[in-house]
Amino acid sequence: MKFLKIWSLSSIATACACVASAQRINFKPFVQGENITLTVLENQAGLNFSSKMPILVGNPYITEIGLNDPQVVVVEIQGPVEYDLTLDFNLPNGLSYLGNDTGTLVPVGIRYAYSNTGEPTSVAGRSYAVEVPPLFRSIQFPLRKRRLGGPPPPPPTPMHGGYTRLRDKAYVYVYGNLGPVPSSILPGLYSGLITLTVSYADNTL
Repeated sequence: MKFLKIWSLSSIATACACVASAQRINFKPFVQGENITLTVLENQAGLNFSSKMPILVGNPYITEIGLNDPQVVVVEIQGPVEYDLTLDFNLPNGLSYLGNDTGTLVPVGIRYAYSNTGEPTSVAGRSYAVEVPPLFRSIQFPLRKRRLGGPPPPPPTPMHGGYTRLRDKAYVYVYGNLGPVPSSILPGLYSGLITLTVSYADNTL
């Protein structure tokens, strides 16, 4: 098993009692290597809740970005077809005022789904996306979905000079909800940190 830390996410929300506010979760890619590449295809700026809830303070409702909403962040992971991927999320319980412990958090829930059916685009892949249950912070899946039934696939081609490995891509869809927002929170910047670690196993070894 090899480990590759792919990105961290900085969770940001702005609270203001009288004006519209910007609430989003920013994505910050880390390194790419070991034959894996990562590309944020949609909403590179992060999850933007502002279009759904412009006022943050005292909102008793939950604002949700669903899997099929245009605000979803779409990430493409590309690598050799023989790779098995493991995604591990480290998620905060809520967003804190200026990153400090004031005793009051803005609740935030992060959800994600994945698609590994070999679709050529993330739009087509979304139709086959598998939503991960809310309490799951780790998931394993092959980069390319393996067919059930029928004869087994041929063994992987051994590595040799001049051989180029067949590659494919999987899509990860990140979305979630914000709130309900406590009426007692202070106006200002609310932030948190989310980390995602991708590990992989090479089935040709």
